[in-house]
Formats: sequence, C-alpha cells, structure tokens
Amino acid sequence: MVAVAPCADKNPVDRLRVFFAVSLGKHCQRQIAQRTESLRQHYNSGELRFVPSQNYHITLAFLGDVDSDKLDLLDDVANKVASQHQQFTLRLQCADWFPGCRRPKALAVVPQECKSLLSLRNDLTDDLRLAGMVGGEQRFRPHITLARIKSRSIDWACKMPDVADIEEKVGCLSLLRSQLSAKGASYSVISQKTLCGEDVGDSSLESPLV
Repeated sequence: MVAVAPCADKNPVDRLRVFFAVSLGKHCQRQIAQRTESLRQHYNSGELRFVPSQNYHITLAFLGDVDSDKLDLLDDVANKVASQHQQFTLRLQCADWFPGCRRPKALAVVPQECKSLLSLRNDLTDDLRLAGMVGGEQRFRPHITLARIKSRSIDWACKMPDVADIEEKVGCLSLLRSQLSAKGASYSVISQKTLCGEDVGDSSLESPLV
C-alpha cells in the first residue's frame, strides 16, 4: 500500500519579523549623525558596523516572527495604546557602549529617563501580553543603536560626543517589519499610529537596519 503524503496548505500563512518602536524624525536623525560623525571617523568597518541615520529608532517591544494574519490584532493593540497616550518630548543623555562597558554589544545613544516613554512601553507590552503576543517580562533599556560591534580588539576609551541637548517630539507608535539578508537587515513601516489615535498611514524604508 502506497503511503499518501499529507496535503500541503494551499494558503500558507506568511510569517513576518516585526517589532513596535518609536521612530525618530529626520531632524533628530541628522543631529545625532552629525554629533557622532567623529565615531565613524575613529572606527573602521572591521570594528563597528554603523547603522544608517534614517534607521535610528527606539525599540519598545520585539515580537519576532509573527503570522501575517495577526497583523489586524496588532493594529487593534496599537490603536488602543496610542489613543491613551499624549505626545511627549524625549531628551537624549549620552552616547556610550551598550548595554555596558563590560560586555558591550553595540554603540548607542541613551535617552534621559522619561516617564511618558516608560508608560507607553508598559501599556503596550501589557496589552500585547493580554493578546497572547508576548510572554513574560522583557527588560526595557531604551536606546538608539548607532553601530554593532564586529571586533573586540578596538579602542574602548574613545571620547564620546555630547548629545545631551538633542530633543525629539514623540508623536507616533510604529509597527515595523525587519527582513534579514546577507547584507544585514532592512525594514519597512507596516503602520504608524499618532498618539491620541489618529492613523498617519503606511510607508517603506529601504535602507539596511543593522
């Protein structure tokens, strides 16, 4: 008797690598890039892999690979959370090795402590947890990645530039898709929700996200 192979799903569900984030405006991105240009000059491509400035963002909740049919659920969560939060000002604090000097994984800009940012993130993860999209507690250490470390044999004592007077008006909650390739990662904006609930539409970013 010939064994019959199970029928393949005629409509397989796509899986997308997604995360929620606070995206930075172009002016803030340019300011950070200009202030940290000395770091790009100091380190070579074999030591650090720098992130294009248009990809600067603060991750709020990383979801990993998610079935595409869950996007409507994520949209509902984003709408609810955004409608409960006002826009706020985020102030940067310093550029430094992240998450610390002992075993750093990246070069990053860290913002000043911001209760509004923490509240937005906590409400988002609470609602995602209720929707079954995240599990357990995820430690939140807000940062903007400037570069990923490629070599441990680098100058760890390089003087860090001053970014303390840079500010950003946070007005949107973004759901981003990350796509991995041999060249790194690229991402696109699936949706953005204006804080207080207004949908500002969709857009795409083609630059590599490192």
